[in-house]
Amino acid sequence: MFLPLAAAQVPPGYKVVHVTDSPEWDSSARMNNRGQIVFLRRYDIDDRNTQEIMLYDHGQLVRLTDDYVWEFTPDINDDGVIVWSRRIGPNATAEIVRYENGKLTQITHDDIDDIGPRINNKGHIAWKAWNGKGCANAGSEIRFFDGTTIQGITANGFSNQAVRLNDFDDLVWVRYDFCVDPWESDVLVYFQAQTSELTDSQFEPSAVSINNLSQVGWLHRVPPDYHHEVQIWQDGVTTTLTDWGSAPYLNNTGQIALDRWHDDIEVWQVWLASNGEFRRLTDEPVWNFVGDINDRGEIVWQRGQFPEGDIYYMKRLPLGDLNCDDRVDFDDVDPLVLLLTDSSAYAAQFPNCDPSLADTNDDGSVTSFDIDSFLELLP
Repeated sequence: MFLPLAAAQVPPGYKVVHVTDSPEWDSSARMNNRGQIVFLRRYDIDDRNTQEIMLYDHGQLVRLTDDYVWEFTPDINDDGVIVWSRRIGPNATAEIVRYENGKLTQITHDDIDDIGPRINNKGHIAWKAWNGKGCANAGSEIRFFDGTTIQGITANGFSNQAVRLNDFDDLVWVRYDFCVDPWESDVLVYFQAQTSELTDSQFEPSAVSINNLSQVGWLHRVPPDYHHEVQIWQDGVTTTLTDWGSAPYLNNTGQIALDRWHDDIEVWQVWLASNGEFRRLTDEPVWNFVGDINDRGEIVWQRGQFPEGDIYYMKRLPLGDLNCDDRVDFDDVDPLVLLLTDSSAYAAQFPNCDPSLADTNDDGSVTSFDIDSFLELLP
């Protein structure tokens, strides 16, 4: 189990960027490994048809849609391909669309609601297809699109929701049974064309995530006080990450972004579990919710509750930035020399900087062999 840090901070080599600061409601942020962020912006709080898809691309904010259509649940892969659900008209069903190179393509054409698409780096898409049948009218099944055909993954009559997938087309989701009171749920994984149940007799497991290491994370509530506990499954073994976290997001290096409820100020805050440590990334009397984490350890989250919300982003500083000013120039030369000659003095002078950013030749160590590749980064 990870051990908590006292007075946790943003880790060295990162900075927090205020992506949006607008009167509109910004939410549902997702990101890729290139640092591109896609999210929703609602221009009229009372009208969900004014929700538009926004893209933040290295400091540039672009509005991708401008129509009177209910757009929701966007996602983005490393090629910059974006998917989301959209509903045109009051009686229309929600359909999955894909946005690539400025072109919008509709993926589904049916009479059920296709909701919550997630796209991997193959361009394959998974989502829930809500049919409104069964108990609580919540029946929904998991669908998968391999770029050519749509496949039904489930047909169990329950409410299958919140599907996630990795780049190997492994899927994980939550199956809800609303025919019992209190309702029950389980976490299921689809691996090598076989479906397995990962939870047994846990109370309300939900909020699933999966990475390319075939690790699966979720939360469940623990009686009698029903606190949230985060668990990680891999190779048939389930371990407890923490007994105070919620809504884990896993990247492909084993880092985990998650939320934690703080009783003292009664808000959710964003945390990072990495290399055996917990770091508290937000510390303010405002709700903060994790949206995603990429393989560079960059995290995007929503600050604030409906009807007010902004997007924040913990950004990795660029390779070669050794004085932590978010750029690489000749001001980084002296810090590099100091790091190579006296690493302790460098750590004392630049405590919030990450010395691994000096590994510009990507050989896994910081040595004089990095000098030539560092010089190539200078303007």
